[in-house]
Amino acid sequence: MASKIIIQKSRIHGKGLAAAKDIKKGETVFTLKGKPVYWEVKDQKTSLYGPFRIGIGKNKWLDVLAPGVYLNHSCSPNCGIQGRIKVVAIKNIKAGEEITIEELKKVDEAENFLFGLGFRQVRVRHHGNLARIEIYPEEVER
Repeated sequence: MASKIIIQKSRIHGKGLAAAKDIKKGETVFTLKGKPVYWEVKDQKTSLYGPFRIGIGKNKWLDVLAPGVYLNHSCSPNCGIQGRIKVVAIKNIKAGEEITIEELKKVDEAENFLFGLGFRQVRVRHHGNLARIEIYPEEVER
């Protein structure tokens, strides 16, 4: 396991990751590792199904392994995902503080809104104050 993080009991959900030592804003906390898998999201139901996965390409996902599976979400995250698999501190983190990434509720609401507009396959990615929407190219003209 990366020397900057430890697995411990979480106030958010079961187990979580915490800083083993102080981590400065902009520092890489750890890199997500796992097995690449093919998984096609066909509708809202399949977008919510499955283990903790991170999109790494069209229909390509990283089936995340420990310690990444213990990464919890928060309304006040202290980390973000840079690129596709690097977890980076977005503010200073004190030793013992839980490592968290952005809240998925906002992503779920945005995807539900787009499904309501009739899009067949949607994936919204949250990047701080920015959201990236992924849809089929043929649906761009809507």
